[in-house]
Amino acid sequence: MSESLRERLFREPEGPSKGLVWISFAIVFFGLHLYSDALEDSASGLWLVLGVLFVLIAVPELLPSEYQYVAGVLRTVAIAIAVLVLLYNSIVF
Repeated sequence: MSESLRERLFREPEGPSKGLVWISFAIVFFGLHLYSDALEDSASGLWLVLGVLFVLIAVPELLPSEYQYVAGVLRTVAIAIAVLVLLYNSIVF
């Protein structure tokens, strides 16, 4: 637990196996978005945002190890989007 936030965010990517797990979660959320759009005739934007969020989590894990900085920036963007979605949902609902 002594690992700093900077070391955790800008760590070396963990590889394609973890990235593919996050991609599969993204596919599930994109599928839920399509389902809510097609069958219920009301697309839920939250499913789409969660799908994009999981793609942003997956991409840094799929990058080569020399792209640690880019992976860190993408992880930071994913966290910022997650916080904004939580704030938006707490204000609107």
